[in-house]
Amino acid sequence: MNSKVALVKCSDYSNVKESIRGVLNLINKLNIFKDKKVLLKVNLGNGGLPNEAINTHPEFVRAVIQIIHEGGGLVSVGDSSNVYGFTDEAFKLSGIDKVVFEEGATLLNFDKCKIIKKNINGNILDFLYLPEDLFHFDIRISLPKLKTHDMFLFTGAIKNQMGLNAGATKPLIHKKTSNLLEMANALVDINFAVRFDFAIMDGILGMDGNGPSAGNGKWAFFVAASEDIVALDTICCDLIGIHPNKVLTNRVGAERGLGNLDRSYIDVLGDKVIDLKTNFNLPHVQSDVTFLGIGRLFDKIKYHLKSRFVSPVVNKDKCIKCGVCEAECPGNAILRGGIYSDKSNCIRCLHCYETCPQKAISLKSPFYLKPIFNKVRKKYH
Repeated sequence: MNSKVALVKCSDYSNVKESIRGVLNLINKLNIFKDKKVLLKVNLGNGGLPNEAINTHPEFVRAVIQIIHEGGGLVSVGDSSNVYGFTDEAFKLSGIDKVVFEEGATLLNFDKCKIIKKNINGNILDFLYLPEDLFHFDIRISLPKLKTHDMFLFTGAIKNQMGLNAGATKPLIHKKTSNLLEMANALVDINFAVRFDFAIMDGILGMDGNGPSAGNGKWAFFVAASEDIVALDTICCDLIGIHPNKVLTNRVGAERGLGNLDRSYIDVLGDKVIDLKTNFNLPHVQSDVTFLGIGRLFDKIKYHLKSRFVSPVVNKDKCIKCGVCEAECPGNAILRGGIYSDKSNCIRCLHCYETCPQKAISLKSPFYLKPIFNKVRKKYH
């Protein structure tokens, strides 16, 4: 059967609820929520303001929550920010936490959830560190943001699931891959390990240029949805002037059976692609350049530093030896009283920092990264 991608024009976020209702109706997902526990996985990024187009727009999230509540479902909204140790702050800055609370949904900081090691049989990855709560939902929906990407040209529904990985375990995945082809396979591994029922793309205000966080806001004026995230990303690439075959996550996803890239096997429902086409500016450093080695070497150095950006440290004066950190640590790295049994086992998921009932665990940064850490801390506080 052909994959179906629903596409509806949306002029701004004041009209977004009807547009989202429209795409859900086109893919027969509007009336499936009664008595269901539903997870909305947003794109939190680094928690920029709504007009910066870094994250799923809060009004987009509000509209989806309202539609699910009206359909009788229970909603949780979750992610783990790529600014490690600052997920709550990123939710606040983005405006998503305010919307979630106003609409009576539950906010899930994935770094605060119990972290489990999930063994998988991926092409690249053998295991993932994931929030256990992910597996307690009846329906999982991805809410990606339409953006260009300085490594892959485009980031959408496939790459959005990178945020499922807790804390600073994300750069460990980057470090495990030696080139962009392997990284694309790792992203597909994640999507096979945790299957989402469908995705709804926030394509109203996107980002072009040096995305996914340093680009510029660019209006694209659409909402799209599909059960097939490869097909969804394919159509979104078409809409903003990027050839879908140039995006490695699309190619690898199609080759491995995650979804359809071939347009002859994709039916677009609703508005026509040709009527909503626009051209996004591409990143200055495009993905094919990084295959020369220089760009990828820089990426590996960058993610090595990001994986060491913060570490948890115990304040012995505050610690009451309650044992929460010991019981919850997925790497078995810490003992009651905050003593490391084997510090090399610390995966920097930051779960101990997020959940210590006495706030006896804080974050520290290596001296050579301290200026960046202090700048980030100042941004959120």
